[in-house]
Amino acid sequence: MKDMYNQVLKFGAMIVDSLRAYTQPVFIYIMPNGELRGGSWAVLDTCINPHYIELYSSEQSSANILEPSGLVAIKYRTKDIIKTICRLHKDISESDFDIISPDTNDSTSRQEYCKNQELLKSYKVVAENFAQLHDTPNRMLLKGVIREIVTWRDSRKFFYWRLKRRLYQQKVSFDLKTANPLINHESISNIIQSWFEEQNFNQNHLYLNDEKVVKWYQEVILSDKNTFYNDNIKYMSRQTSFNSIKTVLDTNPSILMDTMIYALQNATDSEKQEFMRIISKH
Repeated sequence: MKDMYNQVLKFGAMIVDSLRAYTQPVFIYIMPNGELRGGSWAVLDTCINPHYIELYSSEQSSANILEPSGLVAIKYRTKDIIKTICRLHKDISESDFDIISPDTNDSTSRQEYCKNQELLKSYKVVAENFAQLHDTPNRMLLKGVIREIVTWRDSRKFFYWRLKRRLYQQKVSFDLKTANPLINHESISNIIQSWFEEQNFNQNHLYLNDEKVVKWYQEVILSDKNTFYNDNIKYMSRQTSFNSIKTVLDTNPSILMDTMIYALQNATDSEKQEFMRIISKH
């Protein structure tokens, strides 16, 4: 193993490059009391590979680019806090926070200065606590940074069903791409969801339940006894082939007769009879 000291950027880039090209599900979970900060976002951001990387958080974790103290130091500086104090406390002015000389013998001035400094510290604590509220899992969920909040107690069960669902989805995605190489991830997700809703009487809310979807995969998609899945894959493959032929004929209409002759030469007797019947109607 190489020592990663002073090589964080190098190894971080290697991780990003690997995640970007990865074609299997990747789950990232921020555990209780865990924090995701700074440059870690660049390595674990779901935007690196949005189709495969999923980010989750426990109910007691936190995440942001900066820690609350650092955020306050940049966004809400001491001079801004002093202005807030003066606005809320009419008997205090900004000059009251000026550093007094060590030689000052005025005890009243010293007491007032110490009192104002304590007030300044209290306001900083409040500001940092407010900044901490922006690091909560609910805030991350609202911003769309994480997919879901998963409690530590339920995490093992949750990821068990989630992983099984994603792996089954991988298998279906492969079959759909084989049937139609031009199909994209969004279309695949929409097709799978439409199949699920069709088989479950349009109960859309069930599609959010990983366990229900996994059992549906097992009973409908992967079962040899159910022809629903195979029939749909065959139909899609047939439509893809037909669209390819149609595109070729639209581009080169001069080969239409050659195509018809070739098709008739390879057709069965029943197919030829059906072809002649259709032609006779036109």
